[in-house]
Amino acid sequence: INTAGFSKKVSEGIGFAVPSAQVCKIIELLKNGIDPSPPIIPVELSPDPERTKGLNVVHVYRQHSVKWSLKQGDRIIALVGDKNVKLKNLAELINALRGLKGYARLLVQRNDQEIKVTVNLRPVPNPLDRKGVSVSGLVIAPWPLRDDELANPKQRMIVHAIEDASIGDLAGLRYFDYLISVDGKQFEDVHKLCRHFKDLEDGRKSTRIIVRRRKTQYRSRTTLKIFEFRPVEVKLVGYKLDNNECS
Repeated sequence: INTAGFSKKVSEGIGFAVPSAQVCKIIELLKNGIDPSPPIIPVELSPDPERTKGLNVVHVYRQHSVKWSLKQGDRIIALVGDKNVKLKNLAELINALRGLKGYARLLVQRNDQEIKVTVNLRPVPNPLDRKGVSVSGLVIAPWPLRDDELANPKQRMIVHAIEDASIGDLAGLRYFDYLISVDGKQFEDVHKLCRHFKDLEDGRKSTRIIVRRRKTQYRSRTTLKIFEFRPVEVKLVGYKLDNNECS
């Protein structure tokens, strides 16, 4: 199934294709009143280059809200009771777990022995529950990812969207910039960040923000940048918001 987007402001071409078999499962779950949200996968997996099935556990996240009792070097072969499902990649594992509640049992190869491991299942956060701050053509919001304990351990908010030719765009901000500080303060709550920008807008003052950007420089994988701009049109954004006030 391919998708495309069209609006008065911007049109998008054909997007990536999703295997229709996986989409059909989602439709069947919805027809039966079952939440089709994918589960949180608190491990990193890699296909085995020497085998046609099975997923190798290459890293286990220990600080994640969901924990699986797997070990590095384990190989996930199948779901217990459903060996006909050949797990060759992460997408197939997610599809096999989709719609299950509470827990699942995995058939795992560990030290040349097959064992059964019970794992907890919790759906990923609903995208419709997301909230962010719209300011000067930018949308800034949290973006929790499963490798945050490595890539974003302090749960920094990021720039999700930038309107072309906006104040934020002209200031030099980029997609996926990590928000380190705003006027010397660190914010973890979108409501507090929104109120801060709104106070500056009402006082017709500028803001000074520091972001971390993925750009290699001298002995570093990232770089820090300072930007200044005037906050305008400050509001909360989100699908389920009753209003856009910075309450």
